[in-house]
Amino acid sequence: MRRLSKGPKPPVLIANEGAWTDEYINDRALGEKRRRWAHTEVVDALRAETFRKCMYCEDLPESVTWLHVEHIMPKAKFAELVVDWSNLGFACPRCNVAKSDYYDTTDPVLNPFMEDPRDHLEFCGGLIRARHGSGKGYLSIAKMELAREGLCQQRMEQIEVVEALVRVWHLLGPGSAQDAVKEQIWDLARPASRFSVAIADHLRHIHFPAL
Repeated sequence: MRRLSKGPKPPVLIANEGAWTDEYINDRALGEKRRRWAHTEVVDALRAETFRKCMYCEDLPESVTWLHVEHIMPKAKFAELVVDWSNLGFACPRCNVAKSDYYDTTDPVLNPFMEDPRDHLEFCGGLIRARHGSGKGYLSIAKMELAREGLCQQRMEQIEVVEALVRVWHLLGPGSAQDAVKEQIWDLARPASRFSVAIADHLRHIHFPAL
């Protein structure tokens, strides 16, 4: 999980937010299931601000599944925020289903749009752990199942890619080729890259030089 910034509210929400909120509240009473939050403009804007990744686990699953529009404060409990732009994010099905309708004002999970997850979470290889004393970190790992086996394995596989490049970097020695590999390595830790925070933590742990 990495710090994210909300982008501009999509024009379709500016024009329809109030009407769609009222519609959703009425639909719930009638058993209707319209999903205005899945409008193309909304989804495209969410995709852009999350770098096409899950806002919780940083995976890039769209090649094999649809990402879900995530209601940070669940719509089942906060119907009035169903299309509130600040309440919407993008999450993979695993994280979204695991979190479900959890919300507790005294014990909330991390919201990467409002706080820096790195204050609460850290990585050791493919493993994730809460920073010492961070109850919010422990809770977020538990509620989104961020330590699930498959996810840890996928992070480790990405770190192995990085390690292979680091070995090449060492073999090349000083020069333009080594600099190019160094840039390639740090590209894997940029915001748009899969598991970028885990990669950045690993590079710091091995004292790989910054750009």
